[in-house]
Amino acid sequence: MDTIPTLNPLTIRTTKHGKTIEDIKKGEDHERPLLCLMAQLFHEPGSNVYIIGIMGSKTKIRPDVFKENLVHTFLKNRRFSSLQVSDNKNGSMKWIPAHVNIDDHVIIAKLDHNMESSDKFVEDYISYLSASHIENTKPLWDLHILDIKTSEAEGICVFRFHHYLGDGMSLMNLLLSCTCKVSDLEALPTLPSNNKSSVTKVPSIWSGFTILWNSFVALVMFVLTALFLEDTKTPMKGSEGVEQRPRCFVIRSISLDDIKFVKRAMNATLNDVVLGATQAGLYRYLHRRYSKLTWHSVIGETNGNNVDVPHDIRLRATVFFNLRTSTMIEDFTDTSRHGTWGNKIGYSLLPFKIVLRKRPSRLYKRCKIHHGSQ
Repeated sequence: MDTIPTLNPLTIRTTKHGKTIEDIKKGEDHERPLLCLMAQLFHEPGSNVYIIGIMGSKTKIRPDVFKENLVHTFLKNRRFSSLQVSDNKNGSMKWIPAHVNIDDHVIIAKLDHNMESSDKFVEDYISYLSASHIENTKPLWDLHILDIKTSEAEGICVFRFHHYLGDGMSLMNLLLSCTCKVSDLEALPTLPSNNKSSVTKVPSIWSGFTILWNSFVALVMFVLTALFLEDTKTPMKGSEGVEQRPRCFVIRSISLDDIKFVKRAMNATLNDVVLGATQAGLYRYLHRRYSKLTWHSVIGETNGNNVDVPHDIRLRATVFFNLRTSTMIEDFTDTSRHGTWGNKIGYSLLPFKIVLRKRPSRLYKRCKIHHGSQ
């Protein structure tokens, strides 16, 4: 994520059907939809962030075909073909339709033919994107095509979207809505969803009390964290100004089948498994940093003690949740009208326990308990 100065009111004279933005402001103000509060929040200093993703292809990417398909998908949604202009009267931001030149948003990366490693080149390229931002004279999104063969793909596409465009679920819906079923080229793919019951389940007294208690504890911890309760200073804790420093990205692939195997064995969720693996990885990292051991000694035999790792480390993670009731894939051009597109997310502060677990199952069970209580 990138921290950049907040966007000022635009003064550019982009035209739409022969009219300037100033003309649209005067005569069509009632037709200009407002940005939602969450979208406006992502324009504020400290919250002005981008979503960067990477996608590999089994075949070489043809830029001409790529651009042609974008015209029929991205540009049909007003979020990808509009500017955000601040209203001088009340300070609110509104969508302004603008002419979009697809060549300004699809960038063919210049490759270094003397590169030592294509994988390292991709990582460095993403690091560069995280340190830059998109000019606010055009919709804040771009796609970068890297005609380079890596260890896992024949071609690479890196996309960068400003967070006001939507959250992770919105962008996943965007990606899937650009695909189709193998059996029916005109039909969108489907995702399994929970069957909605017509009978409203009434929570038990104990369940209701648990929800109230967990909510109260979470609220108290949130207030204490805002006042004085900080995380323990460890090698992972960044110092002041860390958000302005260059970022280093390292790409590693994991098997989704392995995650599903653990999920079924533990009767947990994918999030529980990922959180448990993250906690285990953080412990190993701190174990190595504190005890100055090599990686081979960390993954080898241990005596079961936290060697030089503090026992009372306070470490919290901000975990985001999708607040939508449905995960159905919808036509990309219809999501704005139905209100399913955008930033519909919530978050909680989840405590991490940095200890050595002799039995990994206990780690996942603990994550399941904490995750469920939130």
